[in-house]
Amino acid sequence: MGALETGDSPIPFQIYTELLPASSTTASDGAIVVDVVSGGVGPYTYLWSTGVTGASVENISAGDYTFTITDSNGCM
Repeated sequence: MGALETGDSPIPFQIYTELLPASSTTASDGAIVVDVVSGGVGPYTYLWSTGVTGASVENISAGDYTFTITDSNGCM
């Protein structure tokens, strides 16, 4: 996918994601992985639209997913 940046932190986040698409439109074997996070102040917490709270979401079907990363200062 690529790098995303946000200006909510004194040092903007740079987020690199890897998309592993589901094998078909009905399969639930896809994943999205946050590979690198820089900027902000670690440690980081993650919250996906699926409710998952780790750096990746797995066993997902085709669709739209969002996530929020929050640093230790509360910047998103």
